Amino acid sequence: MRRGLNAKLGGGGIHHVAVEARDLDASLQFYVDALGCVERLRFQEPGHTVVMLDTGDGTYVELFSPTDAGPDAAGGPMPGGPALFHLALHVADCDDATRRAVDAGAALEEGPEDFVLEGDPPVPCRYSFVRGPGGESVELIAIDF
Repeated sequence: MRRGLNAKLGGGGIHHVAVEARDLDASLQFYVDALGCVERLRFQEPGHTVVMLDTGDGTYVELFSPTDAGPDAAGGPMPGGPALFHLALHVADCDDATRRAVDAGAALEEGPEDFVLEGDPPVPCRYSFVRGPGGESVELIAIDF
């Protein structure tokens, strides 16, 4: 759903979040089969296969295969690990999405549980965190904003 444009950027929202997959096939199975993402584009970059997965609203998870040249090569993982804290996917039913993710091999880290974001007005949500096959933390959140 398109919520509006950022006047300074001439667009808006996040286009994609890039994740280095430890095992590209396992990550594809997780995001496609368990979470319902759709592969939209696959291409080669030096040392990587890259796959763009539509999360359902035109935002993407971009999966990178591990670099062929190893972690010290240009374009390899950042020293000390990735800077990504977690990626959050908007879901209609947190419990069902969490079950699908865990059934696909994700490790449950937290939840599902209810939470209220104490804004004005307060915003109720239900969320969980799972650990994806690449070691990434994925939040599954049912929220209306």
